[in-house]
Amino acid sequence: MGALGKAPDAAGNGLTPLEHRRLIWADYHSFGIVKGCEVSGTAGMAYRVSPGKVVMETSRANREAVEVPVPAVEVATLPAPTSGSRTDYVLVDSDGQVHVRQANDETMFALSVRAVPAGVTATTATTARVDRDHAVSMFGSLGVIDRWDEALGHRVAIPNERRTIKTGRFVLPADRRLMFDFRHSACEAGYTDPIRMPMSAEPTGATLYTLSIDNQVKAKLTFYHSKMWETKTDEVDFWVTAGEHTWALQRERWISTGTGAITLGNGDSDIPPSYCKIVDQGSTR
Repeated sequence: MGALGKAPDAAGNGLTPLEHRRLIWADYHSFGIVKGCEVSGTAGMAYRVSPGKVVMETSRANREAVEVPVPAVEVATLPAPTSGSRTDYVLVDSDGQVHVRQANDETMFALSVRAVPAGVTATTATTARVDRDHAVSMFGSLGVIDRWDEALGHRVAIPNERRTIKTGRFVLPADRRLMFDFRHSACEAGYTDPIRMPMSAEPTGATLYTLSIDNQVKAKLTFYHSKMWETKTDEVDFWVTAGEHTWALQRERWISTGTGAITLGNGDSDIPPSYCKIVDQGSTR
């Protein structure tokens, strides 16, 4: 038994390989490419891989992972098929050896998945089929966890009554700070030209969003609108504990002294539509 950064004791006792693997496992939320490892085509039937590092989970049950250095290498593949197409998997194993297979191997990590057309003589003619998976460190952002996008079409009335417009579920691997990022695009229905400035831009109504997490109301956000089209933004953030959670978003036309609010954006490329995104901001202290 030992600690990373601590020298072995007089008897030579220090960190074991198992303890190293558990330390590596604890540093990451997800596993994959840390840096480098780009796969590109060549003038022949081989793939070129740039050097880099991959983190691979070796045992989820025992919470073990290894950090694998990937060398700069060219690795050959089979000749292209004479008809149809085939899929090449450019894989790296836990020893850092790069392989090309025509089927995925769950014991390795896929650096790239390539579509090989019939009759080609160079891998520059292949195309990547999937995005590469990157490792996310424990303190790195998990990115956008879930989102709602405006479902109503362009210039469609927002209902007066409160309606649930989104329900979702997400799982956090640790206590996290989450930001709920809102964008709202709307105007009063009586305004027919959202590009030209109207006679008056005084607020004539408002739309209310109600945000709930685990069936508890956490925030209410009001967006005022007028006869001039407007896109407004707001955000709220909360500490949310590790585990599985539900969330819901409700909307209603809360106040209106005019003819009522309409949505903008869907079907009009000049106007950004409404959304709500859950964005991870990192681990709690």
